[in-house]
Amino acid sequence: MKILLPAAVAALALALATPALAQPPHHGQLPGAHAYPHARMGHPHWSRGDRLDRAYRGQGYYVTDWRTRHLRRPPRGYRWVRVNDQYLLVAITTGVILDAILMSTQNR
Repeated sequence: MKILLPAAVAALALALATPALAQPPHHGQLPGAHAYPHARMGHPHWSRGDRLDRAYRGQGYYVTDWRTRHLRRPPRGYRWVRVNDQYLLVAITTGVILDAILMSTQNR
């Protein structure tokens, strides 16, 4: 009985701790990378419906020459943003992505 009780407590503690060990760490990731499970090699790639992190919604990322880059006119309330190798059509107020286009090598 003296050995059985500590062994049962240890087994229970191990069973409860296992799911916590399976969670990936959230520190040291790119801004918003936790929301993008398809992020790879430090460069997140976004899809329609994802929410673009505020860090990527500043003026340095805006695409103002969308015609020369062969992008369609953004609808009212949207703006084209360039992040890494993607053009993203993003809602200005919410950051929700309406469209994501992978850049070809001639547009870089």
